[in-house]
Amino acid sequence: MIMNIYFITSEPFSTGQYKRHGLDFLKKHGISLKAINLTFISQEKYNKDEKKRFLNIAEKNQVFCYSEKDVFTELEKISINDIVFYHVAQIHRFIFNYILEYLNQKKIKYGFMSIMSTPNLNHPLWMKIIINIEGRSKLFRLGLRRFKKQKTIPNFKPSFVISAGQTVYNNFKATFGSKPSYFNTESMDFSRAMLLDNTVIESFKHKKYILFIEQGDPFHPDFKLLKMELESDPVNYYKRINLFISEMEIKTGLEVLISLPPKTETFMPELTEMFKDRQFYINKTAELAKYCQFVMIEYSTAINFAVIFRKPVFFFSIRNKGYSYNATKNMAKIFGKRVSIVGKNDWNLNIEDLMKIDYNSYNQFKNNWIKSSGALPLNKNVPFLNFLKRIKNG
Repeated sequence: MIMNIYFITSEPFSTGQYKRHGLDFLKKHGISLKAINLTFISQEKYNKDEKKRFLNIAEKNQVFCYSEKDVFTELEKISINDIVFYHVAQIHRFIFNYILEYLNQKKIKYGFMSIMSTPNLNHPLWMKIIINIEGRSKLFRLGLRRFKKQKTIPNFKPSFVISAGQTVYNNFKATFGSKPSYFNTESMDFSRAMLLDNTVIESFKHKKYILFIEQGDPFHPDFKLLKMELESDPVNYYKRINLFISEMEIKTGLEVLISLPPKTETFMPELTEMFKDRQFYINKTAELAKYCQFVMIEYSTAINFAVIFRKPVFFFSIRNKGYSYNATKNMAKIFGKRVSIVGKNDWNLNIEDLMKIDYNSYNQFKNNWIKSSGALPLNKNVPFLNFLKRIKNG
């Protein structure tokens, strides 16, 4: 029997997404991977150049919808022996609630993947108090998450949840209970770290350098999506970033290599112009992290690579206030580090303190957010493969 796996997404779904999610192997099992893209009806504002770029780099077997009628045309193609990965962004979930109602009515099995997570530490005080109580009371935690689900996403009834990290699994289990099938896998970053590009890595392994991980805050699509205030003057911001990089090179005598995020070409090609006089790489963070002396980073999910390869981390911020600063400060606390404010020429570098690693915090972070004990890639995850087989065979 033919089986299709559909991704329903409200954001651009570019080439290589199936591979990054660890699902490309299913093509060899006669399972088709398709995408229903809601980007252009998600109420986000994209200019003509962005729309053209999204279409040009789209993953294969993908349909872009331009109306609710288009959506239903595609939904009606899904059979009871197919499954759906529902990857509609949280901010878009309410406007696409009719999709959940349709999937529930037709008894189509759907779920989601959460395989790239870090702790959300930039909470207001009241939320920090609730999180603290959650950690002390399992009953309170379960009750709170079930209540929140009922109030915010009552129609979301997943048949399966794929997660990476023990904390991530625990949170979803408390939210959705025992009804969904849960599959424990490794994070996207861990999979990426195990599949290094050897042709690129040869140029790094015999070189001493510092890795600067840049996430592109002034242009970042996630900040835009969440309606967060972006840097008003990117040129001035990156002028200070480049000054900081030069200072680091002077203080250490080492070259700084820059890693730009995978989303650079899709969402923020202008980011490459900010580092045109420096050596930068796009989507090569894993390769660069493996052989660097230490990592320079603000708040970013790419901290995972520093943890995986056991690298010291220098946490920095251009200013001592704002979202990025607070998130970076709280992330640094996890690893027993402090944040250096580098927006002025008066910051200090203590190499001895910098190179210290709290391996207990690294191990705990890895287990909670990257790869918990017993986690397997999906192509070797027997429970997941059996789950697909049962649906395929009806």
